Amino acid sequence: MLRTAYLVLGLLFFCPAAPSQTTTREAVGMGDLLAEIRHLRQDLQTAANAARKAQIVIYRVHTQQAVVARSTERLENTKAALDQLQAQKKYEVAQIQRWEGLKDRTQNDQERKQFEDTLSELRAQMETWGTQEQELQTQQIALEQDLRIQQAKMDRLLDELERLDNSLEIPSLQASRQ
Repeated sequence: MLRTAYLVLGLLFFCPAAPSQTTTREAVGMGDLLAEIRHLRQDLQTAANAARKAQIVIYRVHTQQAVVARSTERLENTKAALDQLQAQKKYEVAQIQRWEGLKDRTQNDQERKQFEDTLSELRAQMETWGTQEQELQTQQIALEQDLRIQQAKMDRLLDELERLDNSLEIPSLQASRQ
């Protein structure tokens, strides 16, 4: 009987590890795997957040591009109107000089009166165009300033997008080196 008791005690204390039990080396390996999975999950969440932010910035860039395009178009239209008005003024100056020359050469008082009436109409038109020219120049200056502001906003958005892009590249470079 004593023999049986020694046999049972011997088997209990000296039995090899069962396959379902883990050794300390395996436990450390599992801990490393869990840590790596947590790290990967954190990287994935960071990348997803950065991707969401990038989508928002891309939408803002797209919207800002449309604003810049509209501002540019308005400025170009104003410049074209100003150029056209200045060309008309130049033509009218030439017409005024021509009518003055005709008035000076005429001997007939009735023709001279007609030339003076025509000249006064042309001069009144020149004054109106002068006012319009000043308004267009003021509008052009305001539109140029607005365009600069809108382009600065666009540049800031592009910088932010570049920063987000770089923030996505840096963790991926670090992960590839490990």
